[in-house]
Amino acid sequence: HEHMLALGKAAAFYERKYQVDRLEEGDEVFLYQSEVGVVAFGRADGTLVTCDHGGDPEEEHHMNLREFKHVSPALTAAQVKEITGTNHRFTSTLFSLGAEGGKKVSDFVHDHGLLKD
Repeated sequence: HEHMLALGKAAAFYERKYQVDRLEEGDEVFLYQSEVGVVAFGRADGTLVTCDHGGDPEEEHHMNLREFKHVSPALTAAQVKEITGTNHRFTSTLFSLGAEGGKKVSDFVHDHGLLKD
């Protein structure tokens, strides 16, 4: 998680790596850290990159995020569920909040001044 936060990218590895391939240019991406919450926000740049991970070739798929900002304080899973009105399970590497849910979370972090450089 620290790696993705430092570099401003959405990444997945090994059996989960193909989930990043679904991102398209301009998609809003919220990075979630287990037991902390949504810790960062950005927009997918649309360019999929594959590279080595831990010495294993092509086992990292990532996409850089533009307009990258930290969310502080982090939004907890409970807050995301409350904001979207849906009971999302934060277990998969990548999941969609849907257009309406994503807009609600995006509006919330913008309106409450939670985005920090």
